[in-house]
Order: sequence, then C-alpha cells, then structure tokens
Amino acid sequence: MKNLYTFLTALLITAVALGQPGSLDPSLGNGGFSIIDFENNKEYPEMIALQPDGKLVVAGFYQGNFTGYRFLVARFTENGLPDLSFGDDGLADIDMKGWATGVATQDDGKIVVVGGPNADDHFLALRLLEDGSSDLSFGDEGKVVASFGDTLAICESMALLPDGRILLVGEKHNDINNYWPMAVMLFADGAVDPSFGDSGVALFPEAAFTRSYINDVQVEEDGKIVLGGYRETSIHSQRGWALWRFSPGGEPDLSFGPNGSASIHMGDNNGYDERINKIRIQPDGSVIAVGFAPANGILYHGALARYLPDGSLDTSFGQNGKAFPGSGALQDVWVQPDQKILAVGSGLYRFLPDGSPDSGFGTNGAASIEVMGSMIGLRALLWQPDNKVVAVGQYSTSIFPIQRDILLSRFYSGLEPVSVQQPGIASPWAVFPNPCRDFLSVQRTSGDSPPVRARLFNMAGQLALSEELQGRSWLSVRRLPAGMYGLEIEDRDGRLWQERVMKAD
Repeated sequence: MKNLYTFLTALLITAVALGQPGSLDPSLGNGGFSIIDFENNKEYPEMIALQPDGKLVVAGFYQGNFTGYRFLVARFTENGLPDLSFGDDGLADIDMKGWATGVATQDDGKIVVVGGPNADDHFLALRLLEDGSSDLSFGDEGKVVASFGDTLAICESMALLPDGRILLVGEKHNDINNYWPMAVMLFADGAVDPSFGDSGVALFPEAAFTRSYINDVQVEEDGKIVLGGYRETSIHSQRGWALWRFSPGGEPDLSFGPNGSASIHMGDNNGYDERINKIRIQPDGSVIAVGFAPANGILYHGALARYLPDGSLDTSFGQNGKAFPGSGALQDVWVQPDQKILAVGSGLYRFLPDGSPDSGFGTNGAASIEVMGSMIGLRALLWQPDNKVVAVGQYSTSIFPIQRDILLSRFYSGLEPVSVQQPGIASPWAVFPNPCRDFLSVQRTSGDSPPVRARLFNMAGQLALSEELQGRSWLSVRRLPAGMYGLEIEDRDGRLWQERVMKAD
C-alpha cells in the first residue's frame, strides 16, 4: 500500500501568540497540525495513545471505496508524520472488518486494540507488535474473541491495568430487550481471568425496561472500575447521564450512588437525548464527565459534570455540579496536573477546576483550527510528559468529492515544569535509585519546601500512583509493573517538577 499524506498550507486561525496556552506547537506537521489520508480511504479516527518513545498511535475505523468498515490503527512520529516502520507505511494491516473502540500502549511497545467486527456480536481484542504485525503470543494467533452464545454483546472501551491485565467493557443484551453494563477481564497473554466476576465476566443487572450504554471506562487507584455512558428508562423514552462502579473483583459497588450506579437528567428537555462520552478520575477520586445534553434550546449542547467519590454531584462545580460551556458536544476529557480540565469537540477547550472557562487559554477558553472549505471535529486527546496536548480528529471537506482524513494537532498548555535533569538548572530534588525496584526516594537538596504530593504516570498517560507524602520522602513502587514512568513532584507552593524514572523487574 502506498499511503498519501498531506500537510495543508491553509488559512489557520489562532488568536494567541506562539507558545502561549492554546497556541499550536509548530514542531508538529505544518504549523502545529497535519492531515493524513491513507490511500484515499475515508478515515474515522476515534482515539489516541502515546508510546514510551513518544510516537503516537491513532485508532478507529476506515472505509474504502467498495468495502465496509475496517479496523484503523496507524502510528505517527513525534512530528506528525506517518511512521514508515509501522505496518504498511504507517497503517497496520489488520485483515478484519469492524471498528476499534479502544486502544492502549504497553511499556514494551506493544499495542492492544479492542472493538467489534461487523458481522458478529462479540468482544474482540487484538495485540500488535511494535512493527504493527500481530503478536502471535496473544490469545489465538494475536486475537481474543469473547462470545456469549446468541446474545448480542458490544465492546465499547478498554483499560490497561497496572498489573498488565486488560479490561474490556461494553453492554450485553438480555432476553427482555435490556442492555446491561458488562466487563471482561483478560490476563496479559489474552487468557480470561476466572477470578474476575463470574468466570471472567462481570454484569451489572438493571431494572426491567432499561437500556444502559457504555462509552468509557476508568480504573481508580484502589482498583475499582468506573463506567460512563447513558441510561434509557421509562420504556426507552428518557435518557440520562449514568455512571456505574464495580469492585476490583467485578461485583457492583453498592457504596457508589444508589445500588452501585448514579444517573441524572443532565439537560433541560426531559432527557430527550443526552449522554456521557468520556470520563476521567481526578486524584481525589472525583469523576469528571463530558458529553452533551439539551440546554438553552439547543439539543446537542456541550456539557460537563463532576461527581464526588460516592457518586453524588459535586455542587461546588459549575451550577450544582453541571456546566454548559456553550460549545457543541464534548468528546474527550483530560485533567491537567494543576487540575484544570481539557476537553475536545469542535475545538480544544480548557476549564478552571470549578468548571468555568479558562480565559487564559486560547480565546476565552477555546483554541481551534480552521481550514478554508473544511470541517474539523476533534475526537480524542492526550497529555504528553512535556506538558503539551495532542488532539486527534477528522478533517473533512465540504466540496465534492467529500474527504474524511485524519487530523493530528498539538497545542501548548502553558505548563512548563522544570525537569530535575535539565542541563544548566540546579535541581532542588534528588530522585533515587533510578532505576528503582521497590522504593523511590524523593529528597530536597536545597531550600525548605518539602514535597507534598508525588504522582507516577505510565507512558499511556494513565495515573499509576498518587500519594500525599505528608513528611515522607519515599514512594512504594513494588506493585507497579516494570517500565518507564513520568514522576511529577509538587511542593507546598504549588510548583511542579517532572522526572522520568525506570521501574526495574
């Protein structure tokens, strides 16, 4: 396959100067963004993940001229070019119809993809080697199929656990036309973990005449599993935002909301059409959710909410826990180290911790890419260890023939923590041993401001460990899997420092 990729020279509208929060990073693509078309397919990028070496993995689905949907997994270099060492000129050759609904990168460079085939109703997981070929050591020659007889089951998302296990989530249809939240746990080699739920499968039974749909999953530090999506009730006439929580072993967590789930009507139109698209767990256990809901006469109004760890709305956020920023639907969310909230939709948005727009970001809290004669929608984002924000979405033309291409972009966040290993800067911290095995020490070498919090992120950007140090100067990393991590240190003055550390076997 010969791929065609384009860096458009176009009218680019940004309202902030280079390097300011919300401005594009010109080191990626053409002035901060690139548009890539693989062999004139229609690409639908839905998610993005970061590899340990800084390369970017994009997943979703594509459609050829005479074919149905097929799995899309592509990899790009740090500067936004297709990685020609991956698959066929940057695109993995996955000979399977269907679509990807989740992607994660392992510390060893392998890529886990989950989704569903077109013709069959079951969960599917694939693992690719670093070159984009199938990992034959995973499942049955690189793939795992979890089927449930004649019952419809749809895989909607995934999470990679710190111990290497793989969690697949979605919904399962039952005999009376309900859809129940469901989770399947796999070991790192693709075998089903029988200790989870009922022989590896966990169900969240719902009331009669209820349909529950899952769009995302996040795993808390203590191993509890939070699902986000929406629920239809009253014989499918009303919708509401919904969260569900499982225990680490796969049982409904009855300490969360009423009977393990929390459901609200987010909008002002009796739940006509509203849903959570993505969720993110904050260090204190609160859950940020984004999506859309009817508001102010607009059916698909961008919306976000914050839930307390017990599933109730945080009334200090927005208006009684809800915020409607005046945008279109929000598709993904990320929480910065300073607790400001990033979200994507028609643009990249940033909110203060209380849910109000961050006027210091972009133009009144929003940054956008506008190319003449096109439509741009961002679908997913991630936070890089250098504090830049990568967003992926779709570029489509408004003239015939209509194109559907991958749009990759990178923005400055304005956060510039100083690395303790940055040449020429006297570091106030000593981090040792590095590599570490059981414990990691964080010692102040100058001044009298001790560390108050330390966080470790894996190379997928997922929070692996967060601790209030409270006078301690060490972290226990014994339970973390081996690999590279980003260590973030916060002192009592709110200053942030970063370091890369290696956890040894």
